[in-house]
Amino acid sequence: MKKKHSTMGQAVEIGRKMKARHVILTHFSARYPKVPELPAYLEKSGNVGVAMDNLSVRFDQLDLVPKLIPIFREVYQEELFEIELRKESRNLKQKEERELKQKAELSARQIATADCN
Repeated sequence: MKKKHSTMGQAVEIGRKMKARHVILTHFSARYPKVPELPAYLEKSGNVGVAMDNLSVRFDQLDLVPKLIPIFREVYQEELFEIELRKESRNLKQKEERELKQKAELSARQIATADCN
């Protein structure tokens, strides 16, 4: 059976659609050894929190969980910066690969056109 997981955005959207009072995101990808990406939309939602390992919350404290996101941003500032750097590096590499592919395709078309003439 294939594993199925939601992205953060999908989980937040499902919580919004079901009118959940609280959404706590857990079980992050192994790509994030210490902390997952913390997109800005998490805080904008107002009712979305992130649970790190060993977080224990009583029902009467659920409103506090979203308030932890800015704290996590400070505590894991270096790790989040590294995640952003890797992401930008990956995006740049993909862009360069697309451009090389486009140049190769253009050259191939130019050669084919020249051969036809």
